[in-house]
Amino acid sequence: MKKIVFTFLSLSIVLVVLFSSHLTNASEVSAASKVNAAVKKPSVVPKIRNSQYNHDSDLNYPQVFGLTNKAVQDKINTTFKNHIIKSAENKKQLLQNQSKQNPEWSYITAFDVEYNKNDKLSIIIYDYQYTGGAHSEGYAQTYNFSLKTGEIIRLNDILKNDENYTKVQKYAYHTMMKDERFNIASLNEVVVNKETPPQYVYSDNGIKLVFQLYEVAPYSEGHPKVYIPSSVYK
Repeated sequence: MKKIVFTFLSLSIVLVVLFSSHLTNASEVSAASKVNAAVKKPSVVPKIRNSQYNHDSDLNYPQVFGLTNKAVQDKINTTFKNHIIKSAENKKQLLQNQSKQNPEWSYITAFDVEYNKNDKLSIIIYDYQYTGGAHSEGYAQTYNFSLKTGEIIRLNDILKNDENYTKVQKYAYHTMMKDERFNIASLNEVVVNKETPPQYVYSDNGIKLVFQLYEVAPYSEGHPKVYIPSSVYK
C-alpha cells in the first residue's frame, strides 16, 4: 500500500512539473508573438529628384526613386510626368499667344515636398504664368500618395462625409480669424465641402489645407496653408 501511495505521489509531482513547464513555454511563445506583432516593418522613405522636362529649366517636376516596389514607384512617377506634359502644352500655347504681344511673358513649374514618411507622400506642384501686370497668375496642385500602392489619396478618402467636412471648415475658419494674414469675414468664404474639396497635404497628426492665390489672403501670402489636427475629423 505504501508503495502504491509513493508511486502515485511521484507521478503527480512529475505531471505538475511537466504542466508548469508547458505553461511557461506557452507564455514565452505568446509573449514573443506579441512582441513580434508590435514591431512594425519600417516604411521605406523614397528620395525625390528634380527633373526638367525636355531640358527646360522652367519646367521642373518631381521624380521618385528608392522604393523597393518598382511598380508603385513607376505609378507615382507617371502621375508627375503627366502633369508636366500638360504644363509644357500650356507653355507652348502661351508662347503662341504672347510672344508677339508681350515679350516678357513666362511660364514656370516648380514643386515642394510637403510630407514624406509613414508610407505617405505629399507634393505640391505650382504652375505660374506671367502675361503682364503687377503679378503672375498661379495654381497649386497637390498630390498625396500611398507609398504602399501608388494610389492617390483624395480628401474624400480622409474626411468621408459631410459632417467631417463641416467640422474641418469651421476649424479652419476659426483658425484664420485669429491670424491677421487672412482676409476672410464669414464662414462661407472658407470653401471646404465634399463637392469641391480644397487642395490638401499630409502633416504630422493631421493635414494642411492649401489655398490658392487671393482665395483667403492677399497675393503676398502666396498659397497659404491651414493645419487641421486629425482629432477634428476622426
